[in-house]
Amino acid sequence: MTELTLGELKALRERESSSAALSNDAQNDDAPQRGKVKEPSHNKNHAVSSQTVIKKRGSKAPVMLPNNVTCNPYTIIKLGKKGPDARLVPRDPRFSDFSGTLNDDMFRKSYAFLDEMRQDEAQEIKAALRLHERAGPNSMRAATALENLRHMGISSIDDAKRALDKYKIQNQQLQSDESLRQFKKQLIEEEKEKIAHTGKTPFYYSQKKVKKIYRDREQVKVKAVLESAAINSAAAAKIHKKAARQNKRQLKRQPQLGVK
Repeated sequence: MTELTLGELKALRERESSSAALSNDAQNDDAPQRGKVKEPSHNKNHAVSSQTVIKKRGSKAPVMLPNNVTCNPYTIIKLGKKGPDARLVPRDPRFSDFSGTLNDDMFRKSYAFLDEMRQDEAQEIKAALRLHERAGPNSMRAATALENLRHMGISSIDDAKRALDKYKIQNQQLQSDESLRQFKKQLIEEEKEKIAHTGKTPFYYSQKKVKKIYRDREQVKVKAVLESAAINSAAAAKIHKKAARQNKRQLKRQPQLGVK
C-alpha cells in the first residue's frame, strides 16, 4: 500500500465530512414525514364524498310498486336520515298530483261489465237450483249443472242457496247506493243553480247529511202515499199499515255491507 501525502489526506477528510453532512440532512427531512399524522382536509369535495350519494334513476320507465304500498313513488329517501321525513308518507289519491280527477259516471261505465258478470252468475245459480228441484238430487243433469258452478266456490246445493242469497243482498245494497248517489248528484246540481242565480255561499254536502235528507224525503213520500184516500179503504188499511211499519224500519236501519 502506497503512503498518502498530506494533501491527499486532507482532501479525503473533506470528502468524508461533506458526504456525512448530506446524509444527516436527508434523515432530518424524512423523520417528520414518517411521524406526521395526516389531518383530514376541510375541502368541500371531501365533505360531499363523505355523505351518501343518492343515485338517480337511469331509466325513464314508470316506478313499479307492490299493491300494499300507497306512497309517492318519486319521493327520494336519503339513507341514514332521521325524523318524520325518513319514511315514505302514505298519500291519499284524492289529493295527490299523481292521480287524476275521478269521474264517477265514467268509472261506472268502464266497470259495468262487473255488474253483468254478477247477474250472469246469479242466473246460472238460479238455473241450477231450478233444475235440482225439477229433476231431483240424483239426476245427472242436476249434478252436471252443480259441477259447472265449482269456479264460484259452490260444491253443494246449500252453497248455491247461500250464494244466491248473497247476490240478492248485494243487489239490494247496490241499488240503494245508486239511488243515494243519484240523489247526491241532484242536490249538487240544485246547489250549483242557486249559486249561479242568487250568488249564495256554496254548501258542500257530506255523506251523512245526504243520507239524512234522503231518508227524510223518503219518509215524506211514504207518508203521503199511505194517507191518500184511495189506499186507505177498509180492506187494504191493515196491509198498508204493515207496509208503513216495514218501510219505517228500513229507512232507519239502512244496512251497510261495504259493497260498492
